[in-house]
This record gives sequence, structure tokens and C-alpha cells, in this order.
Amino acid sequence: MAEHDDMYIINGLREGRLSLKYKVLWALRQSLSFQYDYFVKTDDDIFVNLPLMIMSLIASPRDRLYTGSCMHVYGGWGGYPRWWYCSGGGYVLSQDVVQEIEKLPEQVHQVNFRPEDSYTGWLVKNLNTLSDYKVKV
Repeated sequence: MAEHDDMYIINGLREGRLSLKYKVLWALRQSLSFQYDYFVKTDDDIFVNLPLMIMSLIASPRDRLYTGSCMHVYGGWGGYPRWWYCSGGGYVLSQDVVQEIEKLPEQVHQVNFRPEDSYTGWLVKNLNTLSDYKVKV
């Protein structure tokens, strides 16, 4: 962590769209060392209306939550099925979903496509397919 324990520096990681999914997976794994209700991922150019988001989350379930602008479909090529995902501008996962994502088989984590937001949707889709743990998208 950085000087004030508020930032992680990931050495040896090349910046760019190709590495985003690995940074998100790394952040999901690292987050499990903390106690929280929700993991929030946003792009660096997004303004978050925190009062509105907090009110929305207070009214939301504290488990099995994957939410954001979840009206996008990805896949359907290269042997991949189609699945819903939340746009990368910002999305929220409850901590239990992050914990279940970590338990997925490594071959699910290592897929051959780039967009990190659709990658997160892929992980959630696999929770719904490979386990009894169901998350509504």
C-alpha cells in the first residue's frame, strides 16, 4: 500500500485495456482481506452520486447482488455463450458474490476476451451455471 495505506501499487503490470480484467480480478481478490458489504468498481472518469448510490444500496439486498447498468449482452462467438453484464462505467457486487467468484475454477478466470465489465459478467454468469449459488443480473 502507499504511504497512507489508501492505495495499492501493482508492480509489473502494464497499463491498458488488455490488463483491465486482470486488475479487476486482482482487486476482487485483494478486497477479501477487508470487511465490507459492497465492492464498487467505477471507471476513473465517472462521477458517482454517493448519496443516491447509498440510498439505493440501503434498499438493496446485502447478498447475491450484482448491479449497475446491467442491460448489455456479450459473447455468442468463439464457443462462448451469450450473457448479461453491467456496463464498466460502474457496477456493484456484494461481498458474498466476490467470495464466490474467488472460488470459481481457474479456467473460468482465464478466458480469451478483453472488456473487463463483460469479464465480470462472465464470472457472475459462471456462478449461476457452475454452482447452486444464483445471482440475479
